[in-house]
Amino acid sequence: MSNNEDHFNLDDFGDSPAAGFGAAAPSAIRGSVRIGKVEYAVDLQWETPQDPNKVVKEARDYAAGQTDRPDFFCVRKGVRTQFGLGYAAQGHKTNLPSLAAHICQSKGHSFVALFEVEGGYYLLAVRDDTILSDAERFIDNLGEAAEQLNRLTAQYDFPEVIAPDGLEIEGSREQSIESVLSGRTSVRLKDIKRSSSYIKYALAGGVAIIVIFGARYYWDQIEQERIQAEAQAALENAKLTIGLQEEKVIVPPMPWDGQLIGVRVLERCVQEIKKFPLDLPGWTVNSLSCGPSGENADIAAYVTRDKGLEEGGMPITGAMRMVKHNGLEPALDFGTGNGSAGPFAFTWAVGGIPKIPVDIKTEKKQVITTSVLQIMESRRTEVSFSPADSNEFWTGVNIEFKTSLSPLSFADVLGAVPGFMLDSLEYQVEDNVYTIKGKAYEQLPLPENADVQR
Repeated sequence: MSNNEDHFNLDDFGDSPAAGFGAAAPSAIRGSVRIGKVEYAVDLQWETPQDPNKVVKEARDYAAGQTDRPDFFCVRKGVRTQFGLGYAAQGHKTNLPSLAAHICQSKGHSFVALFEVEGGYYLLAVRDDTILSDAERFIDNLGEAAEQLNRLTAQYDFPEVIAPDGLEIEGSREQSIESVLSGRTSVRLKDIKRSSSYIKYALAGGVAIIVIFGARYYWDQIEQERIQAEAQAALENAKLTIGLQEEKVIVPPMPWDGQLIGVRVLERCVQEIKKFPLDLPGWTVNSLSCGPSGENADIAAYVTRDKGLEEGGMPITGAMRMVKHNGLEPALDFGTGNGSAGPFAFTWAVGGIPKIPVDIKTEKKQVITTSVLQIMESRRTEVSFSPADSNEFWTGVNIEFKTSLSPLSFADVLGAVPGFMLDSLEYQVEDNVYTIKGKAYEQLPLPENADVQR
């Protein structure tokens, strides 16, 4: 969890446009930046394939048709599949992870961000889960960085803007780049040229010996991985047979495996709740709730009739039309089936929410509770903790608080907790109070012979 207290002000930068020195000089091209101990590839040329199922072939064909032949490529699969092209002349190298792809694992589908990094700033803009190729780059001076960020915010309507506080961009918030890098990314640069492989596997275990050599065939990556997996399995079985290895400890899937990113669910829930009209004539909107369900977020609005039809109250069909007028397509739930007496619930769902990476690095539970408590207290908001399910492989904590502010006022806190999952968001209309419930886990040390299920 990052808590950056070293804010800056444009007055500290005499060569910035805000100080009246005109346009900044363009930054030198730089193909990589270092975040902590990891070197990332930046300033890639991002393209969208016509057929996502043939993205590798399209990337190579596209590169072959360029006058300045790219040397590397990577593939990012999300709601929209993209391939990125890299150049050795810019400092790109084989196996460098893509910084843009790593950030997109835990961010929303549309945002623009300017992060302070070693030696300068990193700019990234994403629209509809598509990385904008001209807005994914390192910039070595604040003046040019501010110019590019202002250009993007003027050109597009981004629902989320991340920028240093010193730039004073309306509606933006500052966030460290470390706080948006969850787990690891598999999107890494590969050589654009095809290469044949001479594969030789030797498996010895006292019981089984497998030798594959001398074959001058081309094996694609999938076939290699299959052979390696089978060979490794045979070796492990051989070791077990002759007693060279302890039996694997089966570890069940981690609680966050396959779950939706909590802060992304929270953002979608608030967005959908705000769409529901609270002024239905003849009806009282009592509460709204939202929470994850599979790959979706399920929303429900609970209403009761406060004016009968004979008194001029609006029929339920009229109420449904008003709700749909706001862009929603809900179903009507009759609850206990009391007919016109109600109560009723309007229910709908939204999808397209990213999932938590399975290989995230969790935080210690004590650190989570201490940090969240201190930050929430500083914001005059009480928070409570209770034990979540725990075993010898992980320990969890439930987090709950109430607020009359927008829940998004706390998105930065919850988003900084690795693997945070939202359980539910409830809004009591009359009291104007939101109740947020979620949880997070600490992965405990696993035995050396652990076999983690996915």
